[in-house]
Amino acid sequence: MLNALGCRRTHQAEDGVSGLEAVRAYRLDIILCDVEMRPIDGLGFLSGLREDQDEALRRLPVIFVTNRIAPAVVDTASAYDAHSFLAKPVSAAILKDHMLHNIQKKTS
Repeated sequence: MLNALGCRRTHQAEDGVSGLEAVRAYRLDIILCDVEMRPIDGLGFLSGLREDQDEALRRLPVIFVTNRIAPAVVDTASAYDAHSFLAKPVSAAILKDHMLHNIQKKTS
C-alpha cells in the first residue's frame, strides 16, 4: 500500500527493538507502528523513541495502525505524543491523509 501511495523508501521492523534500531539507522519522515509486538510493544517503542538522545528522532511523527484501540492504550500513546490512531483495516486514502498531515506538521 505504501508503494502505491508513492512512498519511495520503506523500512520494516519485526518488533519494537528492531524498530528502534531501524529508526536510528535510517533517515525517516514518519513511522507507522502497530501496538501489538513482542518483545517490546508499540507503546514501549514509542516511549523509547521519545526518550532518545537525538532530538530529531524524538520528534518523528508516529501513526499507530492497529486493531487495539482501547481507551487506555490511546491515553498512554497520547501521553507519549502519538500523532494518530487508525483502526485496521485502513484504507489507502485515509492512511495517505494522515501521513501527509503529520509530515506537513513536522516540516512547519
